[in-house]
Amino acid sequence: LDVFILAVNEGVQALAGETTSGPDSYERFSTLSLGALLDEYKALAGRWASVVEAMERLDYGAASLELPAVEKHSHKFKELALEMVALMHPVRCVRRRRLQLSWLHLPGLAILL
Repeated sequence: LDVFILAVNEGVQALAGETTSGPDSYERFSTLSLGALLDEYKALAGRWASVVEAMERLDYGAASLELPAVEKHSHKFKELALEMVALMHPVRCVRRRRLQLSWLHLPGLAILL
């Protein structure tokens, strides 16, 4: 159960590090779909509540039956959170340009050195 909690905490920590105060970041954040992330969190919270209730009743068999679902939801939540963070920072391609120097530029470069 601790491993699943760590996975959820990693997702929350990744989201907590994001800011929406930049010029483009709020617009990017507002276009993201939060529904899937929130649904996964709600499902996970419900499963955790089931595990806790089973543990209070000392029904360890029922609690252990909930663990695969808790694992699935916790890893899905972390995956969605990290995906959302990645979408907040799109990768931009930069074309490499070659510097075209002629013989006229060499005296200027010699002065700089």
